[in-house]
Amino acid sequence: MGKKTRLRDCPAAGRLIEAAECALGRHTTYACPEGCRFNVFAPASYEALKTIELSADKKFFGWLLDHVPSRAEFEAGLDRLLDEGPISAAYFRYLSWHGVYRKDAQGRSVLDRWAEADFQGLSSDERIIMRGWQKMRPAMLEAHRIMDDRRVETVDLLDPERKPILVVDRSFAAQAVRFGVYFATVIPLPHYARLLGTCIAIPHFHPLEMEEVIFGLVSHLGGGREPEAVRQWLAEHADLFDEGLTAVALARRQRMFELLDAQAGKAVYQLAAPYEACCQKLTTVAEIDNDELRPNEAREGFREARVWFVGPQDEEMSLTGAQTVLGRILLGQTHWRLEAMGADRLARLRTRFEALLEAAVKFVGERRDDLAAQVRLREPKYDPALVPPALLRDVPQLKTSLSRILLKEGQTPEEAASAGLRQKENDVLDKPIPALDNHTPRAAANMPELRNKLIRWLKFWIFKTDTRNLETGQNVDTNWMLRELGVNEILFEPPPRRRRLPSHATDEPEDEVEAAARRLALSQPPALPDRAWNAEEAAKLMAKAMATFPSFGGLAAYLQRLDYPLLADLADLFKGTLEAPAMAILFQLASWVLLCFAPEGTRPAPVEAELLLDRLKGHLEMLSASANAQPPGGYEAWVQKSRQPALLQLVLGLLIELGAQQPQKQQVPASQRALLLAAVAAVVDAMDIAARRQP
Repeated sequence: MGKKTRLRDCPAAGRLIEAAECALGRHTTYACPEGCRFNVFAPASYEALKTIELSADKKFFGWLLDHVPSRAEFEAGLDRLLDEGPISAAYFRYLSWHGVYRKDAQGRSVLDRWAEADFQGLSSDERIIMRGWQKMRPAMLEAHRIMDDRRVETVDLLDPERKPILVVDRSFAAQAVRFGVYFATVIPLPHYARLLGTCIAIPHFHPLEMEEVIFGLVSHLGGGREPEAVRQWLAEHADLFDEGLTAVALARRQRMFELLDAQAGKAVYQLAAPYEACCQKLTTVAEIDNDELRPNEAREGFREARVWFVGPQDEEMSLTGAQTVLGRILLGQTHWRLEAMGADRLARLRTRFEALLEAAVKFVGERRDDLAAQVRLREPKYDPALVPPALLRDVPQLKTSLSRILLKEGQTPEEAASAGLRQKENDVLDKPIPALDNHTPRAAANMPELRNKLIRWLKFWIFKTDTRNLETGQNVDTNWMLRELGVNEILFEPPPRRRRLPSHATDEPEDEVEAAARRLALSQPPALPDRAWNAEEAAKLMAKAMATFPSFGGLAAYLQRLDYPLLADLADLFKGTLEAPAMAILFQLASWVLLCFAPEGTRPAPVEAELLLDRLKGHLEMLSASANAQPPGGYEAWVQKSRQPALLQLVLGLLIELGAQQPQKQQVPASQRALLLAAVAAVVDAMDIAARRQP
């Protein structure tokens, strides 16, 4: 008997065809529909396609090595990239330039010459992938609709027609948020597009338009302003664009810190009247209430604490509400101390305090620590020549403040914070917005001349909300705002609820053996020097970590793929002691610290939970001692006792910055700040110890 021929029902041909005919004619002879179960390019066949892609990529790399003009020069460039760390976005940009974009005297690329040879050595499906590579292009993708765990609907801001582009990529779908913009290399395939390597998230420099940032930066760096000219320039100069984008972000952040009043101020007064009489005066002011005395304050000799809230005459009242704190008063038997965040706030607090107590107190002295200046000193360096002056306008001016959350009966702090945030969102449509020429969003919706500004502001608001949802596991929906304002042109359904720690990128869970094998396949991280990193080295490592994963969603997904238990260990260690705002900051900083010791693509050293606990206890003891150090300087002495002082100093600066970015009603409670400081210091030390132990 002869061998039976396998037949398939082909919806494109309208008849039964042989399996071989299906393989050869797929997306060439036949226009295969997405629903065909034999169509490996359908989104449902994502895992099968990745296997074919991997095979095609390896063969392309082999062809590239054999056909570049100078193999020695090409390999030297690769070696330089790999010496800087694991495979990165720059690595893929290097391959695309030398293999696809760069043309010879006849106008052909290395890939074009392979196409002329009928893609020798490739299967039919691999040929389709390489034809997609021939059409690859740099793109600025604005995400509109995150459809599921692999599909994202986007538009390319470099495309004047803004035709929808469906991207199928698990990693991208795990991180993308509505109206986030991503610099990516797009490969068109049947039914959808794929991305080459990793993409770069373009920061929102609100209220600047994204197009102004992209086209203005490219023009400043030597490219054109027309979309196609920008695309061609990016094909060759993607690394320069990336560097320029980082420089703009750092320059704007530097300007923001220059405008920030983040002075932590203290003023000391000696009592000139009986303690009880002075306390009685405090009860006559409606804005003064009892406050919790912290353990270290009690050790300093203070007996009680009060909080002084803002009043009707204060700007904060209309911006953040009556529970916004003007400052605190620490009450001792002979001396009282005022504390406030911000020079202006301390001045107002002193004026009101002295008017209330009059001759009952005598001013002794004042101290101010400029936290913003400390952060600026630790900021990474950048080349100012890369920054277009026009992109330094409209830098937002941050204002620091603390608020007390009032809990209803049976309500948790997290529930109260969420309710406060929701109320703020409900009220925002009726508040004047500077980016809308100080009109309210409701008023701007009825003014045609403000329509574009309103859309830009709403995009930024939705982007921030979706980012917060992704990083916290919340599911706050902002579409009601668009419906009320009638801005239906940007109305897209919200992303599906994604876990704070996204699931692994395969449909089936790995067993422990498979996970261990995958970790062992990673390369070793760069060896540590036999000393601590200096400030420049630490800043470079942290800048690279933050550029690799700007958002926590991507970081969490990466650690989940590695099956690395750091975040789970931290969650167990601080369960019941650190609240959600502090845990969010700790998770973000700990993940970036991990990337400093083990950059993306390398194998991080295992850190035992016992080691973390041991280092935590040690740092809590040191912090307790330094709080009472005389003269002031215990803080710096504590930092210097770290195994990586420069890195810890940098991380503490980021801690301040992340804390300032938290919504006003989700600030880290004062009672948890020392524990959070000790926690990040413990992570730094434990990582250093584990990395040096790793064979």
